Amino acid sequence: MIIRSWGATATAEGADRYQAHFTRTVLPALRSLDGFKGAYVLRQIAPGDRVVLKDLTFWDSLDAIEAFSGPDVSKAIVDQTARTFLLDHDTTATHYAIEINTLS
Repeated sequence: MIIRSWGATATAEGADRYQAHFTRTVLPALRSLDGFKGAYVLRQIAPGDRVVLKDLTFWDSLDAIEAFSGPDVSKAIVDQTARTFLLDHDTTATHYAIEINTLS
């Protein structure tokens, strides 16, 4: 399994709006793709008015990610609506192979 990692920052309100958008729009689209296994949206617990978000999506393979991202799997895919909620975001995504899983 492959984890695709991507990050952004937002205000607290923007982070709330992003999370709602992810749940209502992005997640259903991802679930329709072969090889998509699930996702976490992480929100950093820290004081201040900037919120750090980290999306982790889980995929069967890099080929499955390529069906989502196109041939350059390192390119971040951020839809225009999501961009309106964010202060800034990564332009690339990072991929990790799961070597040890103690969650199951």
